[in-house]
Amino acid sequence: MGEGGNLTIHFLSRKELERFSVDEVTASTLRRLGSGGCFFLTFQNPPGHIVKGIIAVNIEFQQQYIRHCLLEELTQSLGLPNDSDVMRPSIFSRVDRLLELSPLDVLLLRALYHPNVLPGLTRSEARMPVRAVISELAGQGIQNH
Repeated sequence: MGEGGNLTIHFLSRKELERFSVDEVTASTLRRLGSGGCFFLTFQNPPGHIVKGIIAVNIEFQQQYIRHCLLEELTQSLGLPNDSDVMRPSIFSRVDRLLELSPLDVLLLRALYHPNVLPGLTRSEARMPVRAVISELAGQGIQNH
């Protein structure tokens, strides 16, 4: 804690994205990730403690999609990596193309970084503290800012 950040954002053409390499990641994995036009990678040490992040974005997309892509990948690189269409609207939805975080997204991020939710917890270990934190934060009327 208290150390500087280690997040790199790469704005690449489609051709550059095809050739993009990261020492710790296989070329086939990068090709698969890059096929969507933008992606993120995080590196943890120990598990549950993000120490490095990389975001790659195809600059040949329309400006609005680039903005959405940056917001989604940055948000996911903070520790909520999976897409889901269960609750919408959300930056995590494959259907929605948001340009700002929804109230639900803000709630999830604040819960993830709440002091009572410790890094490295398993899903079952995190269930009770996360539920308590979300209940507390929702009661406070979380807003985007």
